[in-house]
Amino acid sequence: MVKVGPLLVFSDGQRIYFIFSEMKKSFFKYSEEQLQQAINDISNNVCSIRQAERLYGVPHSTLITKLKGRSSLTRQMGPPTILSKEEEDLLVRWLLANAKKGFPINKTSLCETVCEIIKNDDRVHKFRDGVPGKKWFSSFLKRHPEITQRHAESINGARACVTEASIRAWHASVRTYLIEENAEDILSDPTRILNSDESGFATNPKTGLVLGPRGMKNFYEVKSGSEKECITSLFTISADGEIYPPMIVYPYERIPAEIVRNTNPEWVIGMLSHCSILKRFLPTSYFLFQVVQKRAG
Repeated sequence: MVKVGPLLVFSDGQRIYFIFSEMKKSFFKYSEEQLQQAINDISNNVCSIRQAERLYGVPHSTLITKLKGRSSLTRQMGPPTILSKEEEDLLVRWLLANAKKGFPINKTSLCETVCEIIKNDDRVHKFRDGVPGKKWFSSFLKRHPEITQRHAESINGARACVTEASIRAWHASVRTYLIEENAEDILSDPTRILNSDESGFATNPKTGLVLGPRGMKNFYEVKSGSEKECITSLFTISADGEIYPPMIVYPYERIPAEIVRNTNPEWVIGMLSHCSILKRFLPTSYFLFQVVQKRAG
């Protein structure tokens, strides 16, 4: 078998076969940094155009074109973008800032924002109905690799405001309270230190991709309130590693028999009426019940 460029030639002894293989074309053999450095060296009389060509691997014609200002130093393939580089950079900063604050922007909102910019400037475009489509969005992400799409985890405003300083202040206040009550020995007994947390499981969850910084470990989206019906679960674990039976709270005034039959008998079932006071204190009451039961045992 002989390979000549994209052509493969081989014979089985009776016939000669020609097969064209796809070759990946390399458009550039130099980086934008090398191009910029070459232009700087020539402009500062550090070296000649020929020397810069050999040193940085940038073609002679490209250096001439860039030096005479016939094209931008920034590399760009294909037709010009609808938004300028400055406008897209501003969009990127807006996306990153909102993601870090807990209010990430999704694809629809981004495209609608671009639509408003185009409409306000009465710009010529080829978007259908004036809204950028999948092709523009995909190209935007390629032009800005620091932006990525992820699923965001919804949290409420109270959890979004939690900081390390506020957590340390809370622990300090608890210790002060226990000292005042002459009960500081609790902190040295892991069986008497319990942590309880509520988790809501949406019966009809609605998820979607949002935009944010690439490499960001977790994406959070702050919600103003519950958008869908959910089932609340209360989980408790002590500092010595013991896990307590969970409490499952259903949004019913009467628990269906089917739920009772299919629930682990060691678990606790709770039900909530429309009474806001009951909704607020039911998980707390169960937590206190667990503490009392633990001490009695």
